[in-house]
Parts: sequence; C-alpha cells; structure tokens
Amino acid sequence: QPFDGTHAAATQVQADRRTEFGSGTRSHLLRISQRDDQRLSLPDHLFDLWYGFPQGIAFKQKENGKDRYVTTVMTEKAVEFIRSAGSKPFLLFLAHTAPHIPLHASHGFHGRSSAGVYGDVVEELDWSTGELLSALKEQGVLDDTLVIVTSDNGPFFEGSTAGLKGGKGNSWEGGYRVPFIASWPRVIRPGKAMRSMTMNIDVLPTLAEALGVRPAAELIDGRSLMPVFRGADVSAHEFLYYFNNERVVGVRTDRWKFVTHAYYTGSLGAFESFDRLPGFTTSYDLLFDAQGQDGESYSYADRHPDVVTAMRRELVRARSEFDRLRTRPLEQTFPE
Repeated sequence: QPFDGTHAAATQVQADRRTEFGSGTRSHLLRISQRDDQRLSLPDHLFDLWYGFPQGIAFKQKENGKDRYVTTVMTEKAVEFIRSAGSKPFLLFLAHTAPHIPLHASHGFHGRSSAGVYGDVVEELDWSTGELLSALKEQGVLDDTLVIVTSDNGPFFEGSTAGLKGGKGNSWEGGYRVPFIASWPRVIRPGKAMRSMTMNIDVLPTLAEALGVRPAAELIDGRSLMPVFRGADVSAHEFLYYFNNERVVGVRTDRWKFVTHAYYTGSLGAFESFDRLPGFTTSYDLLFDAQGQDGESYSYADRHPDVVTAMRRELVRARSEFDRLRTRPLEQTFPE
C-alpha cells in the first residue's frame, strides 16, 4: 500500500497507559543531548513512560562492559511493558533504529541470512515482532489488540522495493510506498490484501476511533482506517500529496500519480518549468498509472490531458494550503 508509515504500534481499545521506545530523532520531539550516559524523557502529557538513547540514532549500548545491540534491548523493554500491563489497556509505540545504516545485527543473527548484514538485521526485526506477539498471547490480549507494523520510507542503499522505482529521499513510489501490516483478530479478517490508498497520517484518527475519542488537534489531515479494517476496500483519501522537504511535488489518486520534481545528478529538476528550456514548448508532464506494472517507466500525460489538468489544479490548491506553513525558502531548481 502507498503508506508513508510510522514504525510499529500496538494498542488495545480504551488505552489508559502509553509508552514509547525508540532513539531520539525518531520521535522528532526532542532536543538531543550527546552525552551517552543520559536518558531522555518525553513530557508527561505525551507518554507515561519513555525509554531511548541520547544519540540521534543508536545501534548498541554497553551493559556490564559488553556491547548489546539496540534491537534486542528495545524488544526486551517492550516485552517487559506488555507484561507489566497485564490485561489492562495500553498503547505501545516501538520505533526501531534498524534497518537504518550503519547496519549491526546481534550475535545470534549475524551471518544468518542470505542477504548480507541487511538481511540479518531484517531477520532480527522479524524475531522482535514475534517476541511482541508472543507476549500479547501470553497475557491473553492478542485477540483484542491492534498491532500495526510498517516503515517510515522505502529502502536506502540496500533493501528491496519489490520493483518500485526509486527509494528513500525521492518522490518515486519506492521512496513512499511501504508495507502496512495490521492484525486485530476480533476485527480484521486475516490473510486479506487491501489496495486502499492510505498514509501514516491515518494512524492517529484510526486509533482515536478505535478508542472512541476525538483528537485534540483542530485540523486532522488523516482519515480513520476502521472501515478498511472492517473489510471495506475503499481509499480513505481522494488525493495524497508527495513532498520534497516542504514543497508539494506530486499528487496521487487511486488511479493516477502526477509528479512535478525529481533529483538528477544533484539538481532538483522542475518538470513543470521545462517550457523554459530549449526545444520544449510546454512543461514536461509526468502522469503515471498508479495501478500499472511498469514501475513509473512511462508517462500517460499525452493520453489523458483531462487527468493532467485535474491533477495540476489540485497541486495548485495543495500548494496554496501548505506553502504558507513553510519554515524555510524553497530549494533551487533547474530550471528555476
């Protein structure tokens, strides 16, 4: 699914305990200290318990003079929290550092996969998920617990996009589209694949509806996925937007994706301004079939000018909404 995810979350309806485990920069809420012996705490109004590492992205820590890798440590802490909650409702947000570089697999997993160290790291993450599910089953709450496993972006230098174009750091599908796996035995029918178009912004309103509460924010961009969880394969959004930092550079619908900018050899190409270049009489319109199998290899803008017009109109509207929220100047493009 085109889900620009979070990391992993487990929640039980009517949660009254909240915790997060992760490295500092993953929360995007902290000013990070560089002292290795410090532990950071999120404000009380956010989480009742927080455990993490003061380094921006941590991979191992010293314990009794020995290195312990963070995936193992975070998993152990998460399992402890689940067990301490017992049958009481809770919210757990577990933000693993892996598989971010530099890659490190714990000793029991190093050399285990056929996909190098990256594969070892992924197998350890798979083990971690299994430990959480086992803990939920042990407490007798697995059937009543919503578990979401996803990622914040596509792969970087290693990893597979399953044939999608691009990867982390660009506006192609390989950068945005990631797996989104949800399990909730009492609500979600197992083994069903959905094509509903969603984004990580949908997690908050989904959990809120599951809990029967309203988020405090005045404006919520996301939409609840509860109808999808109950079996309706209907997209929560008419449009989703692709950003390059703070600039809207693409629009996506169920069927189509319209892209206006992409990087090439260090420059941010502005296709919508190519009419200023020699040999071009119009902009270079890239309209891709979002349901196609060609991996964004061919544009269909010439075949569907009405779709291009509609997508460009929505792009202009979205920029008028989001540009006023920018915190810095736009990047220089070619052509400007």
